[in-house]
Amino acid sequence: MLHLHHGSHCIRAGGLPERVAGHRLPPGHDVRPHDRRFMSSAVSSFLVIGLMSMMIPLCHVFGGLIAVCLLMGLFDGCFICIMAPIAFELVGSQNVSQAIGFLLGMMSVPMTVGPPIAGFLRDRLGSYDVAFYLAGIPPIIGGAVLCLIPWVEARRKRKEAQTAADTTEKMLESKSGARDGADGEVKAEDPESVI
Repeated sequence: MLHLHHGSHCIRAGGLPERVAGHRLPPGHDVRPHDRRFMSSAVSSFLVIGLMSMMIPLCHVFGGLIAVCLLMGLFDGCFICIMAPIAFELVGSQNVSQAIGFLLGMMSVPMTVGPPIAGFLRDRLGSYDVAFYLAGIPPIIGGAVLCLIPWVEARRKRKEAQTAADTTEKMLESKSGARDGADGEVKAEDPESVI
């Protein structure tokens, strides 16, 4: 049975690995943001945070709850560590501060609205279980969306390469057409031209 006085231990158990992970993880945190390992650490952070949120109601032993809090804190610290490089990669150096501010602002909405909703669900259903299950869904969806970013980026680069190739081809056609016209007939000069 979990007692109320154990809550401070859970908060410490989540905060310690978060602090450690923020300074030490991911291994080789100087990895370039477009590297697949970098994106996979972001995806795994989201997935583990979501799964650990969903695991909280399943913990009936205090040691299990501590283990869940340790893992959740570790991967939350990893997410905080890689949040800025991901924002830099997605929006560039000019807009990175606005992107991080927007991201933190968006994160504040569920953190502000979530506890009253969890209390409402507790009052209606008599348990916090549904609130924890619902709290795990957004990080898992966020991880799934992050999985799509490399695919979208590759598709965008293919379109840019195709557009550049088409533009080059049109320029070459127009130059060859101008040369053919210059070799064949001499064009009459425009009478309204000043030069």
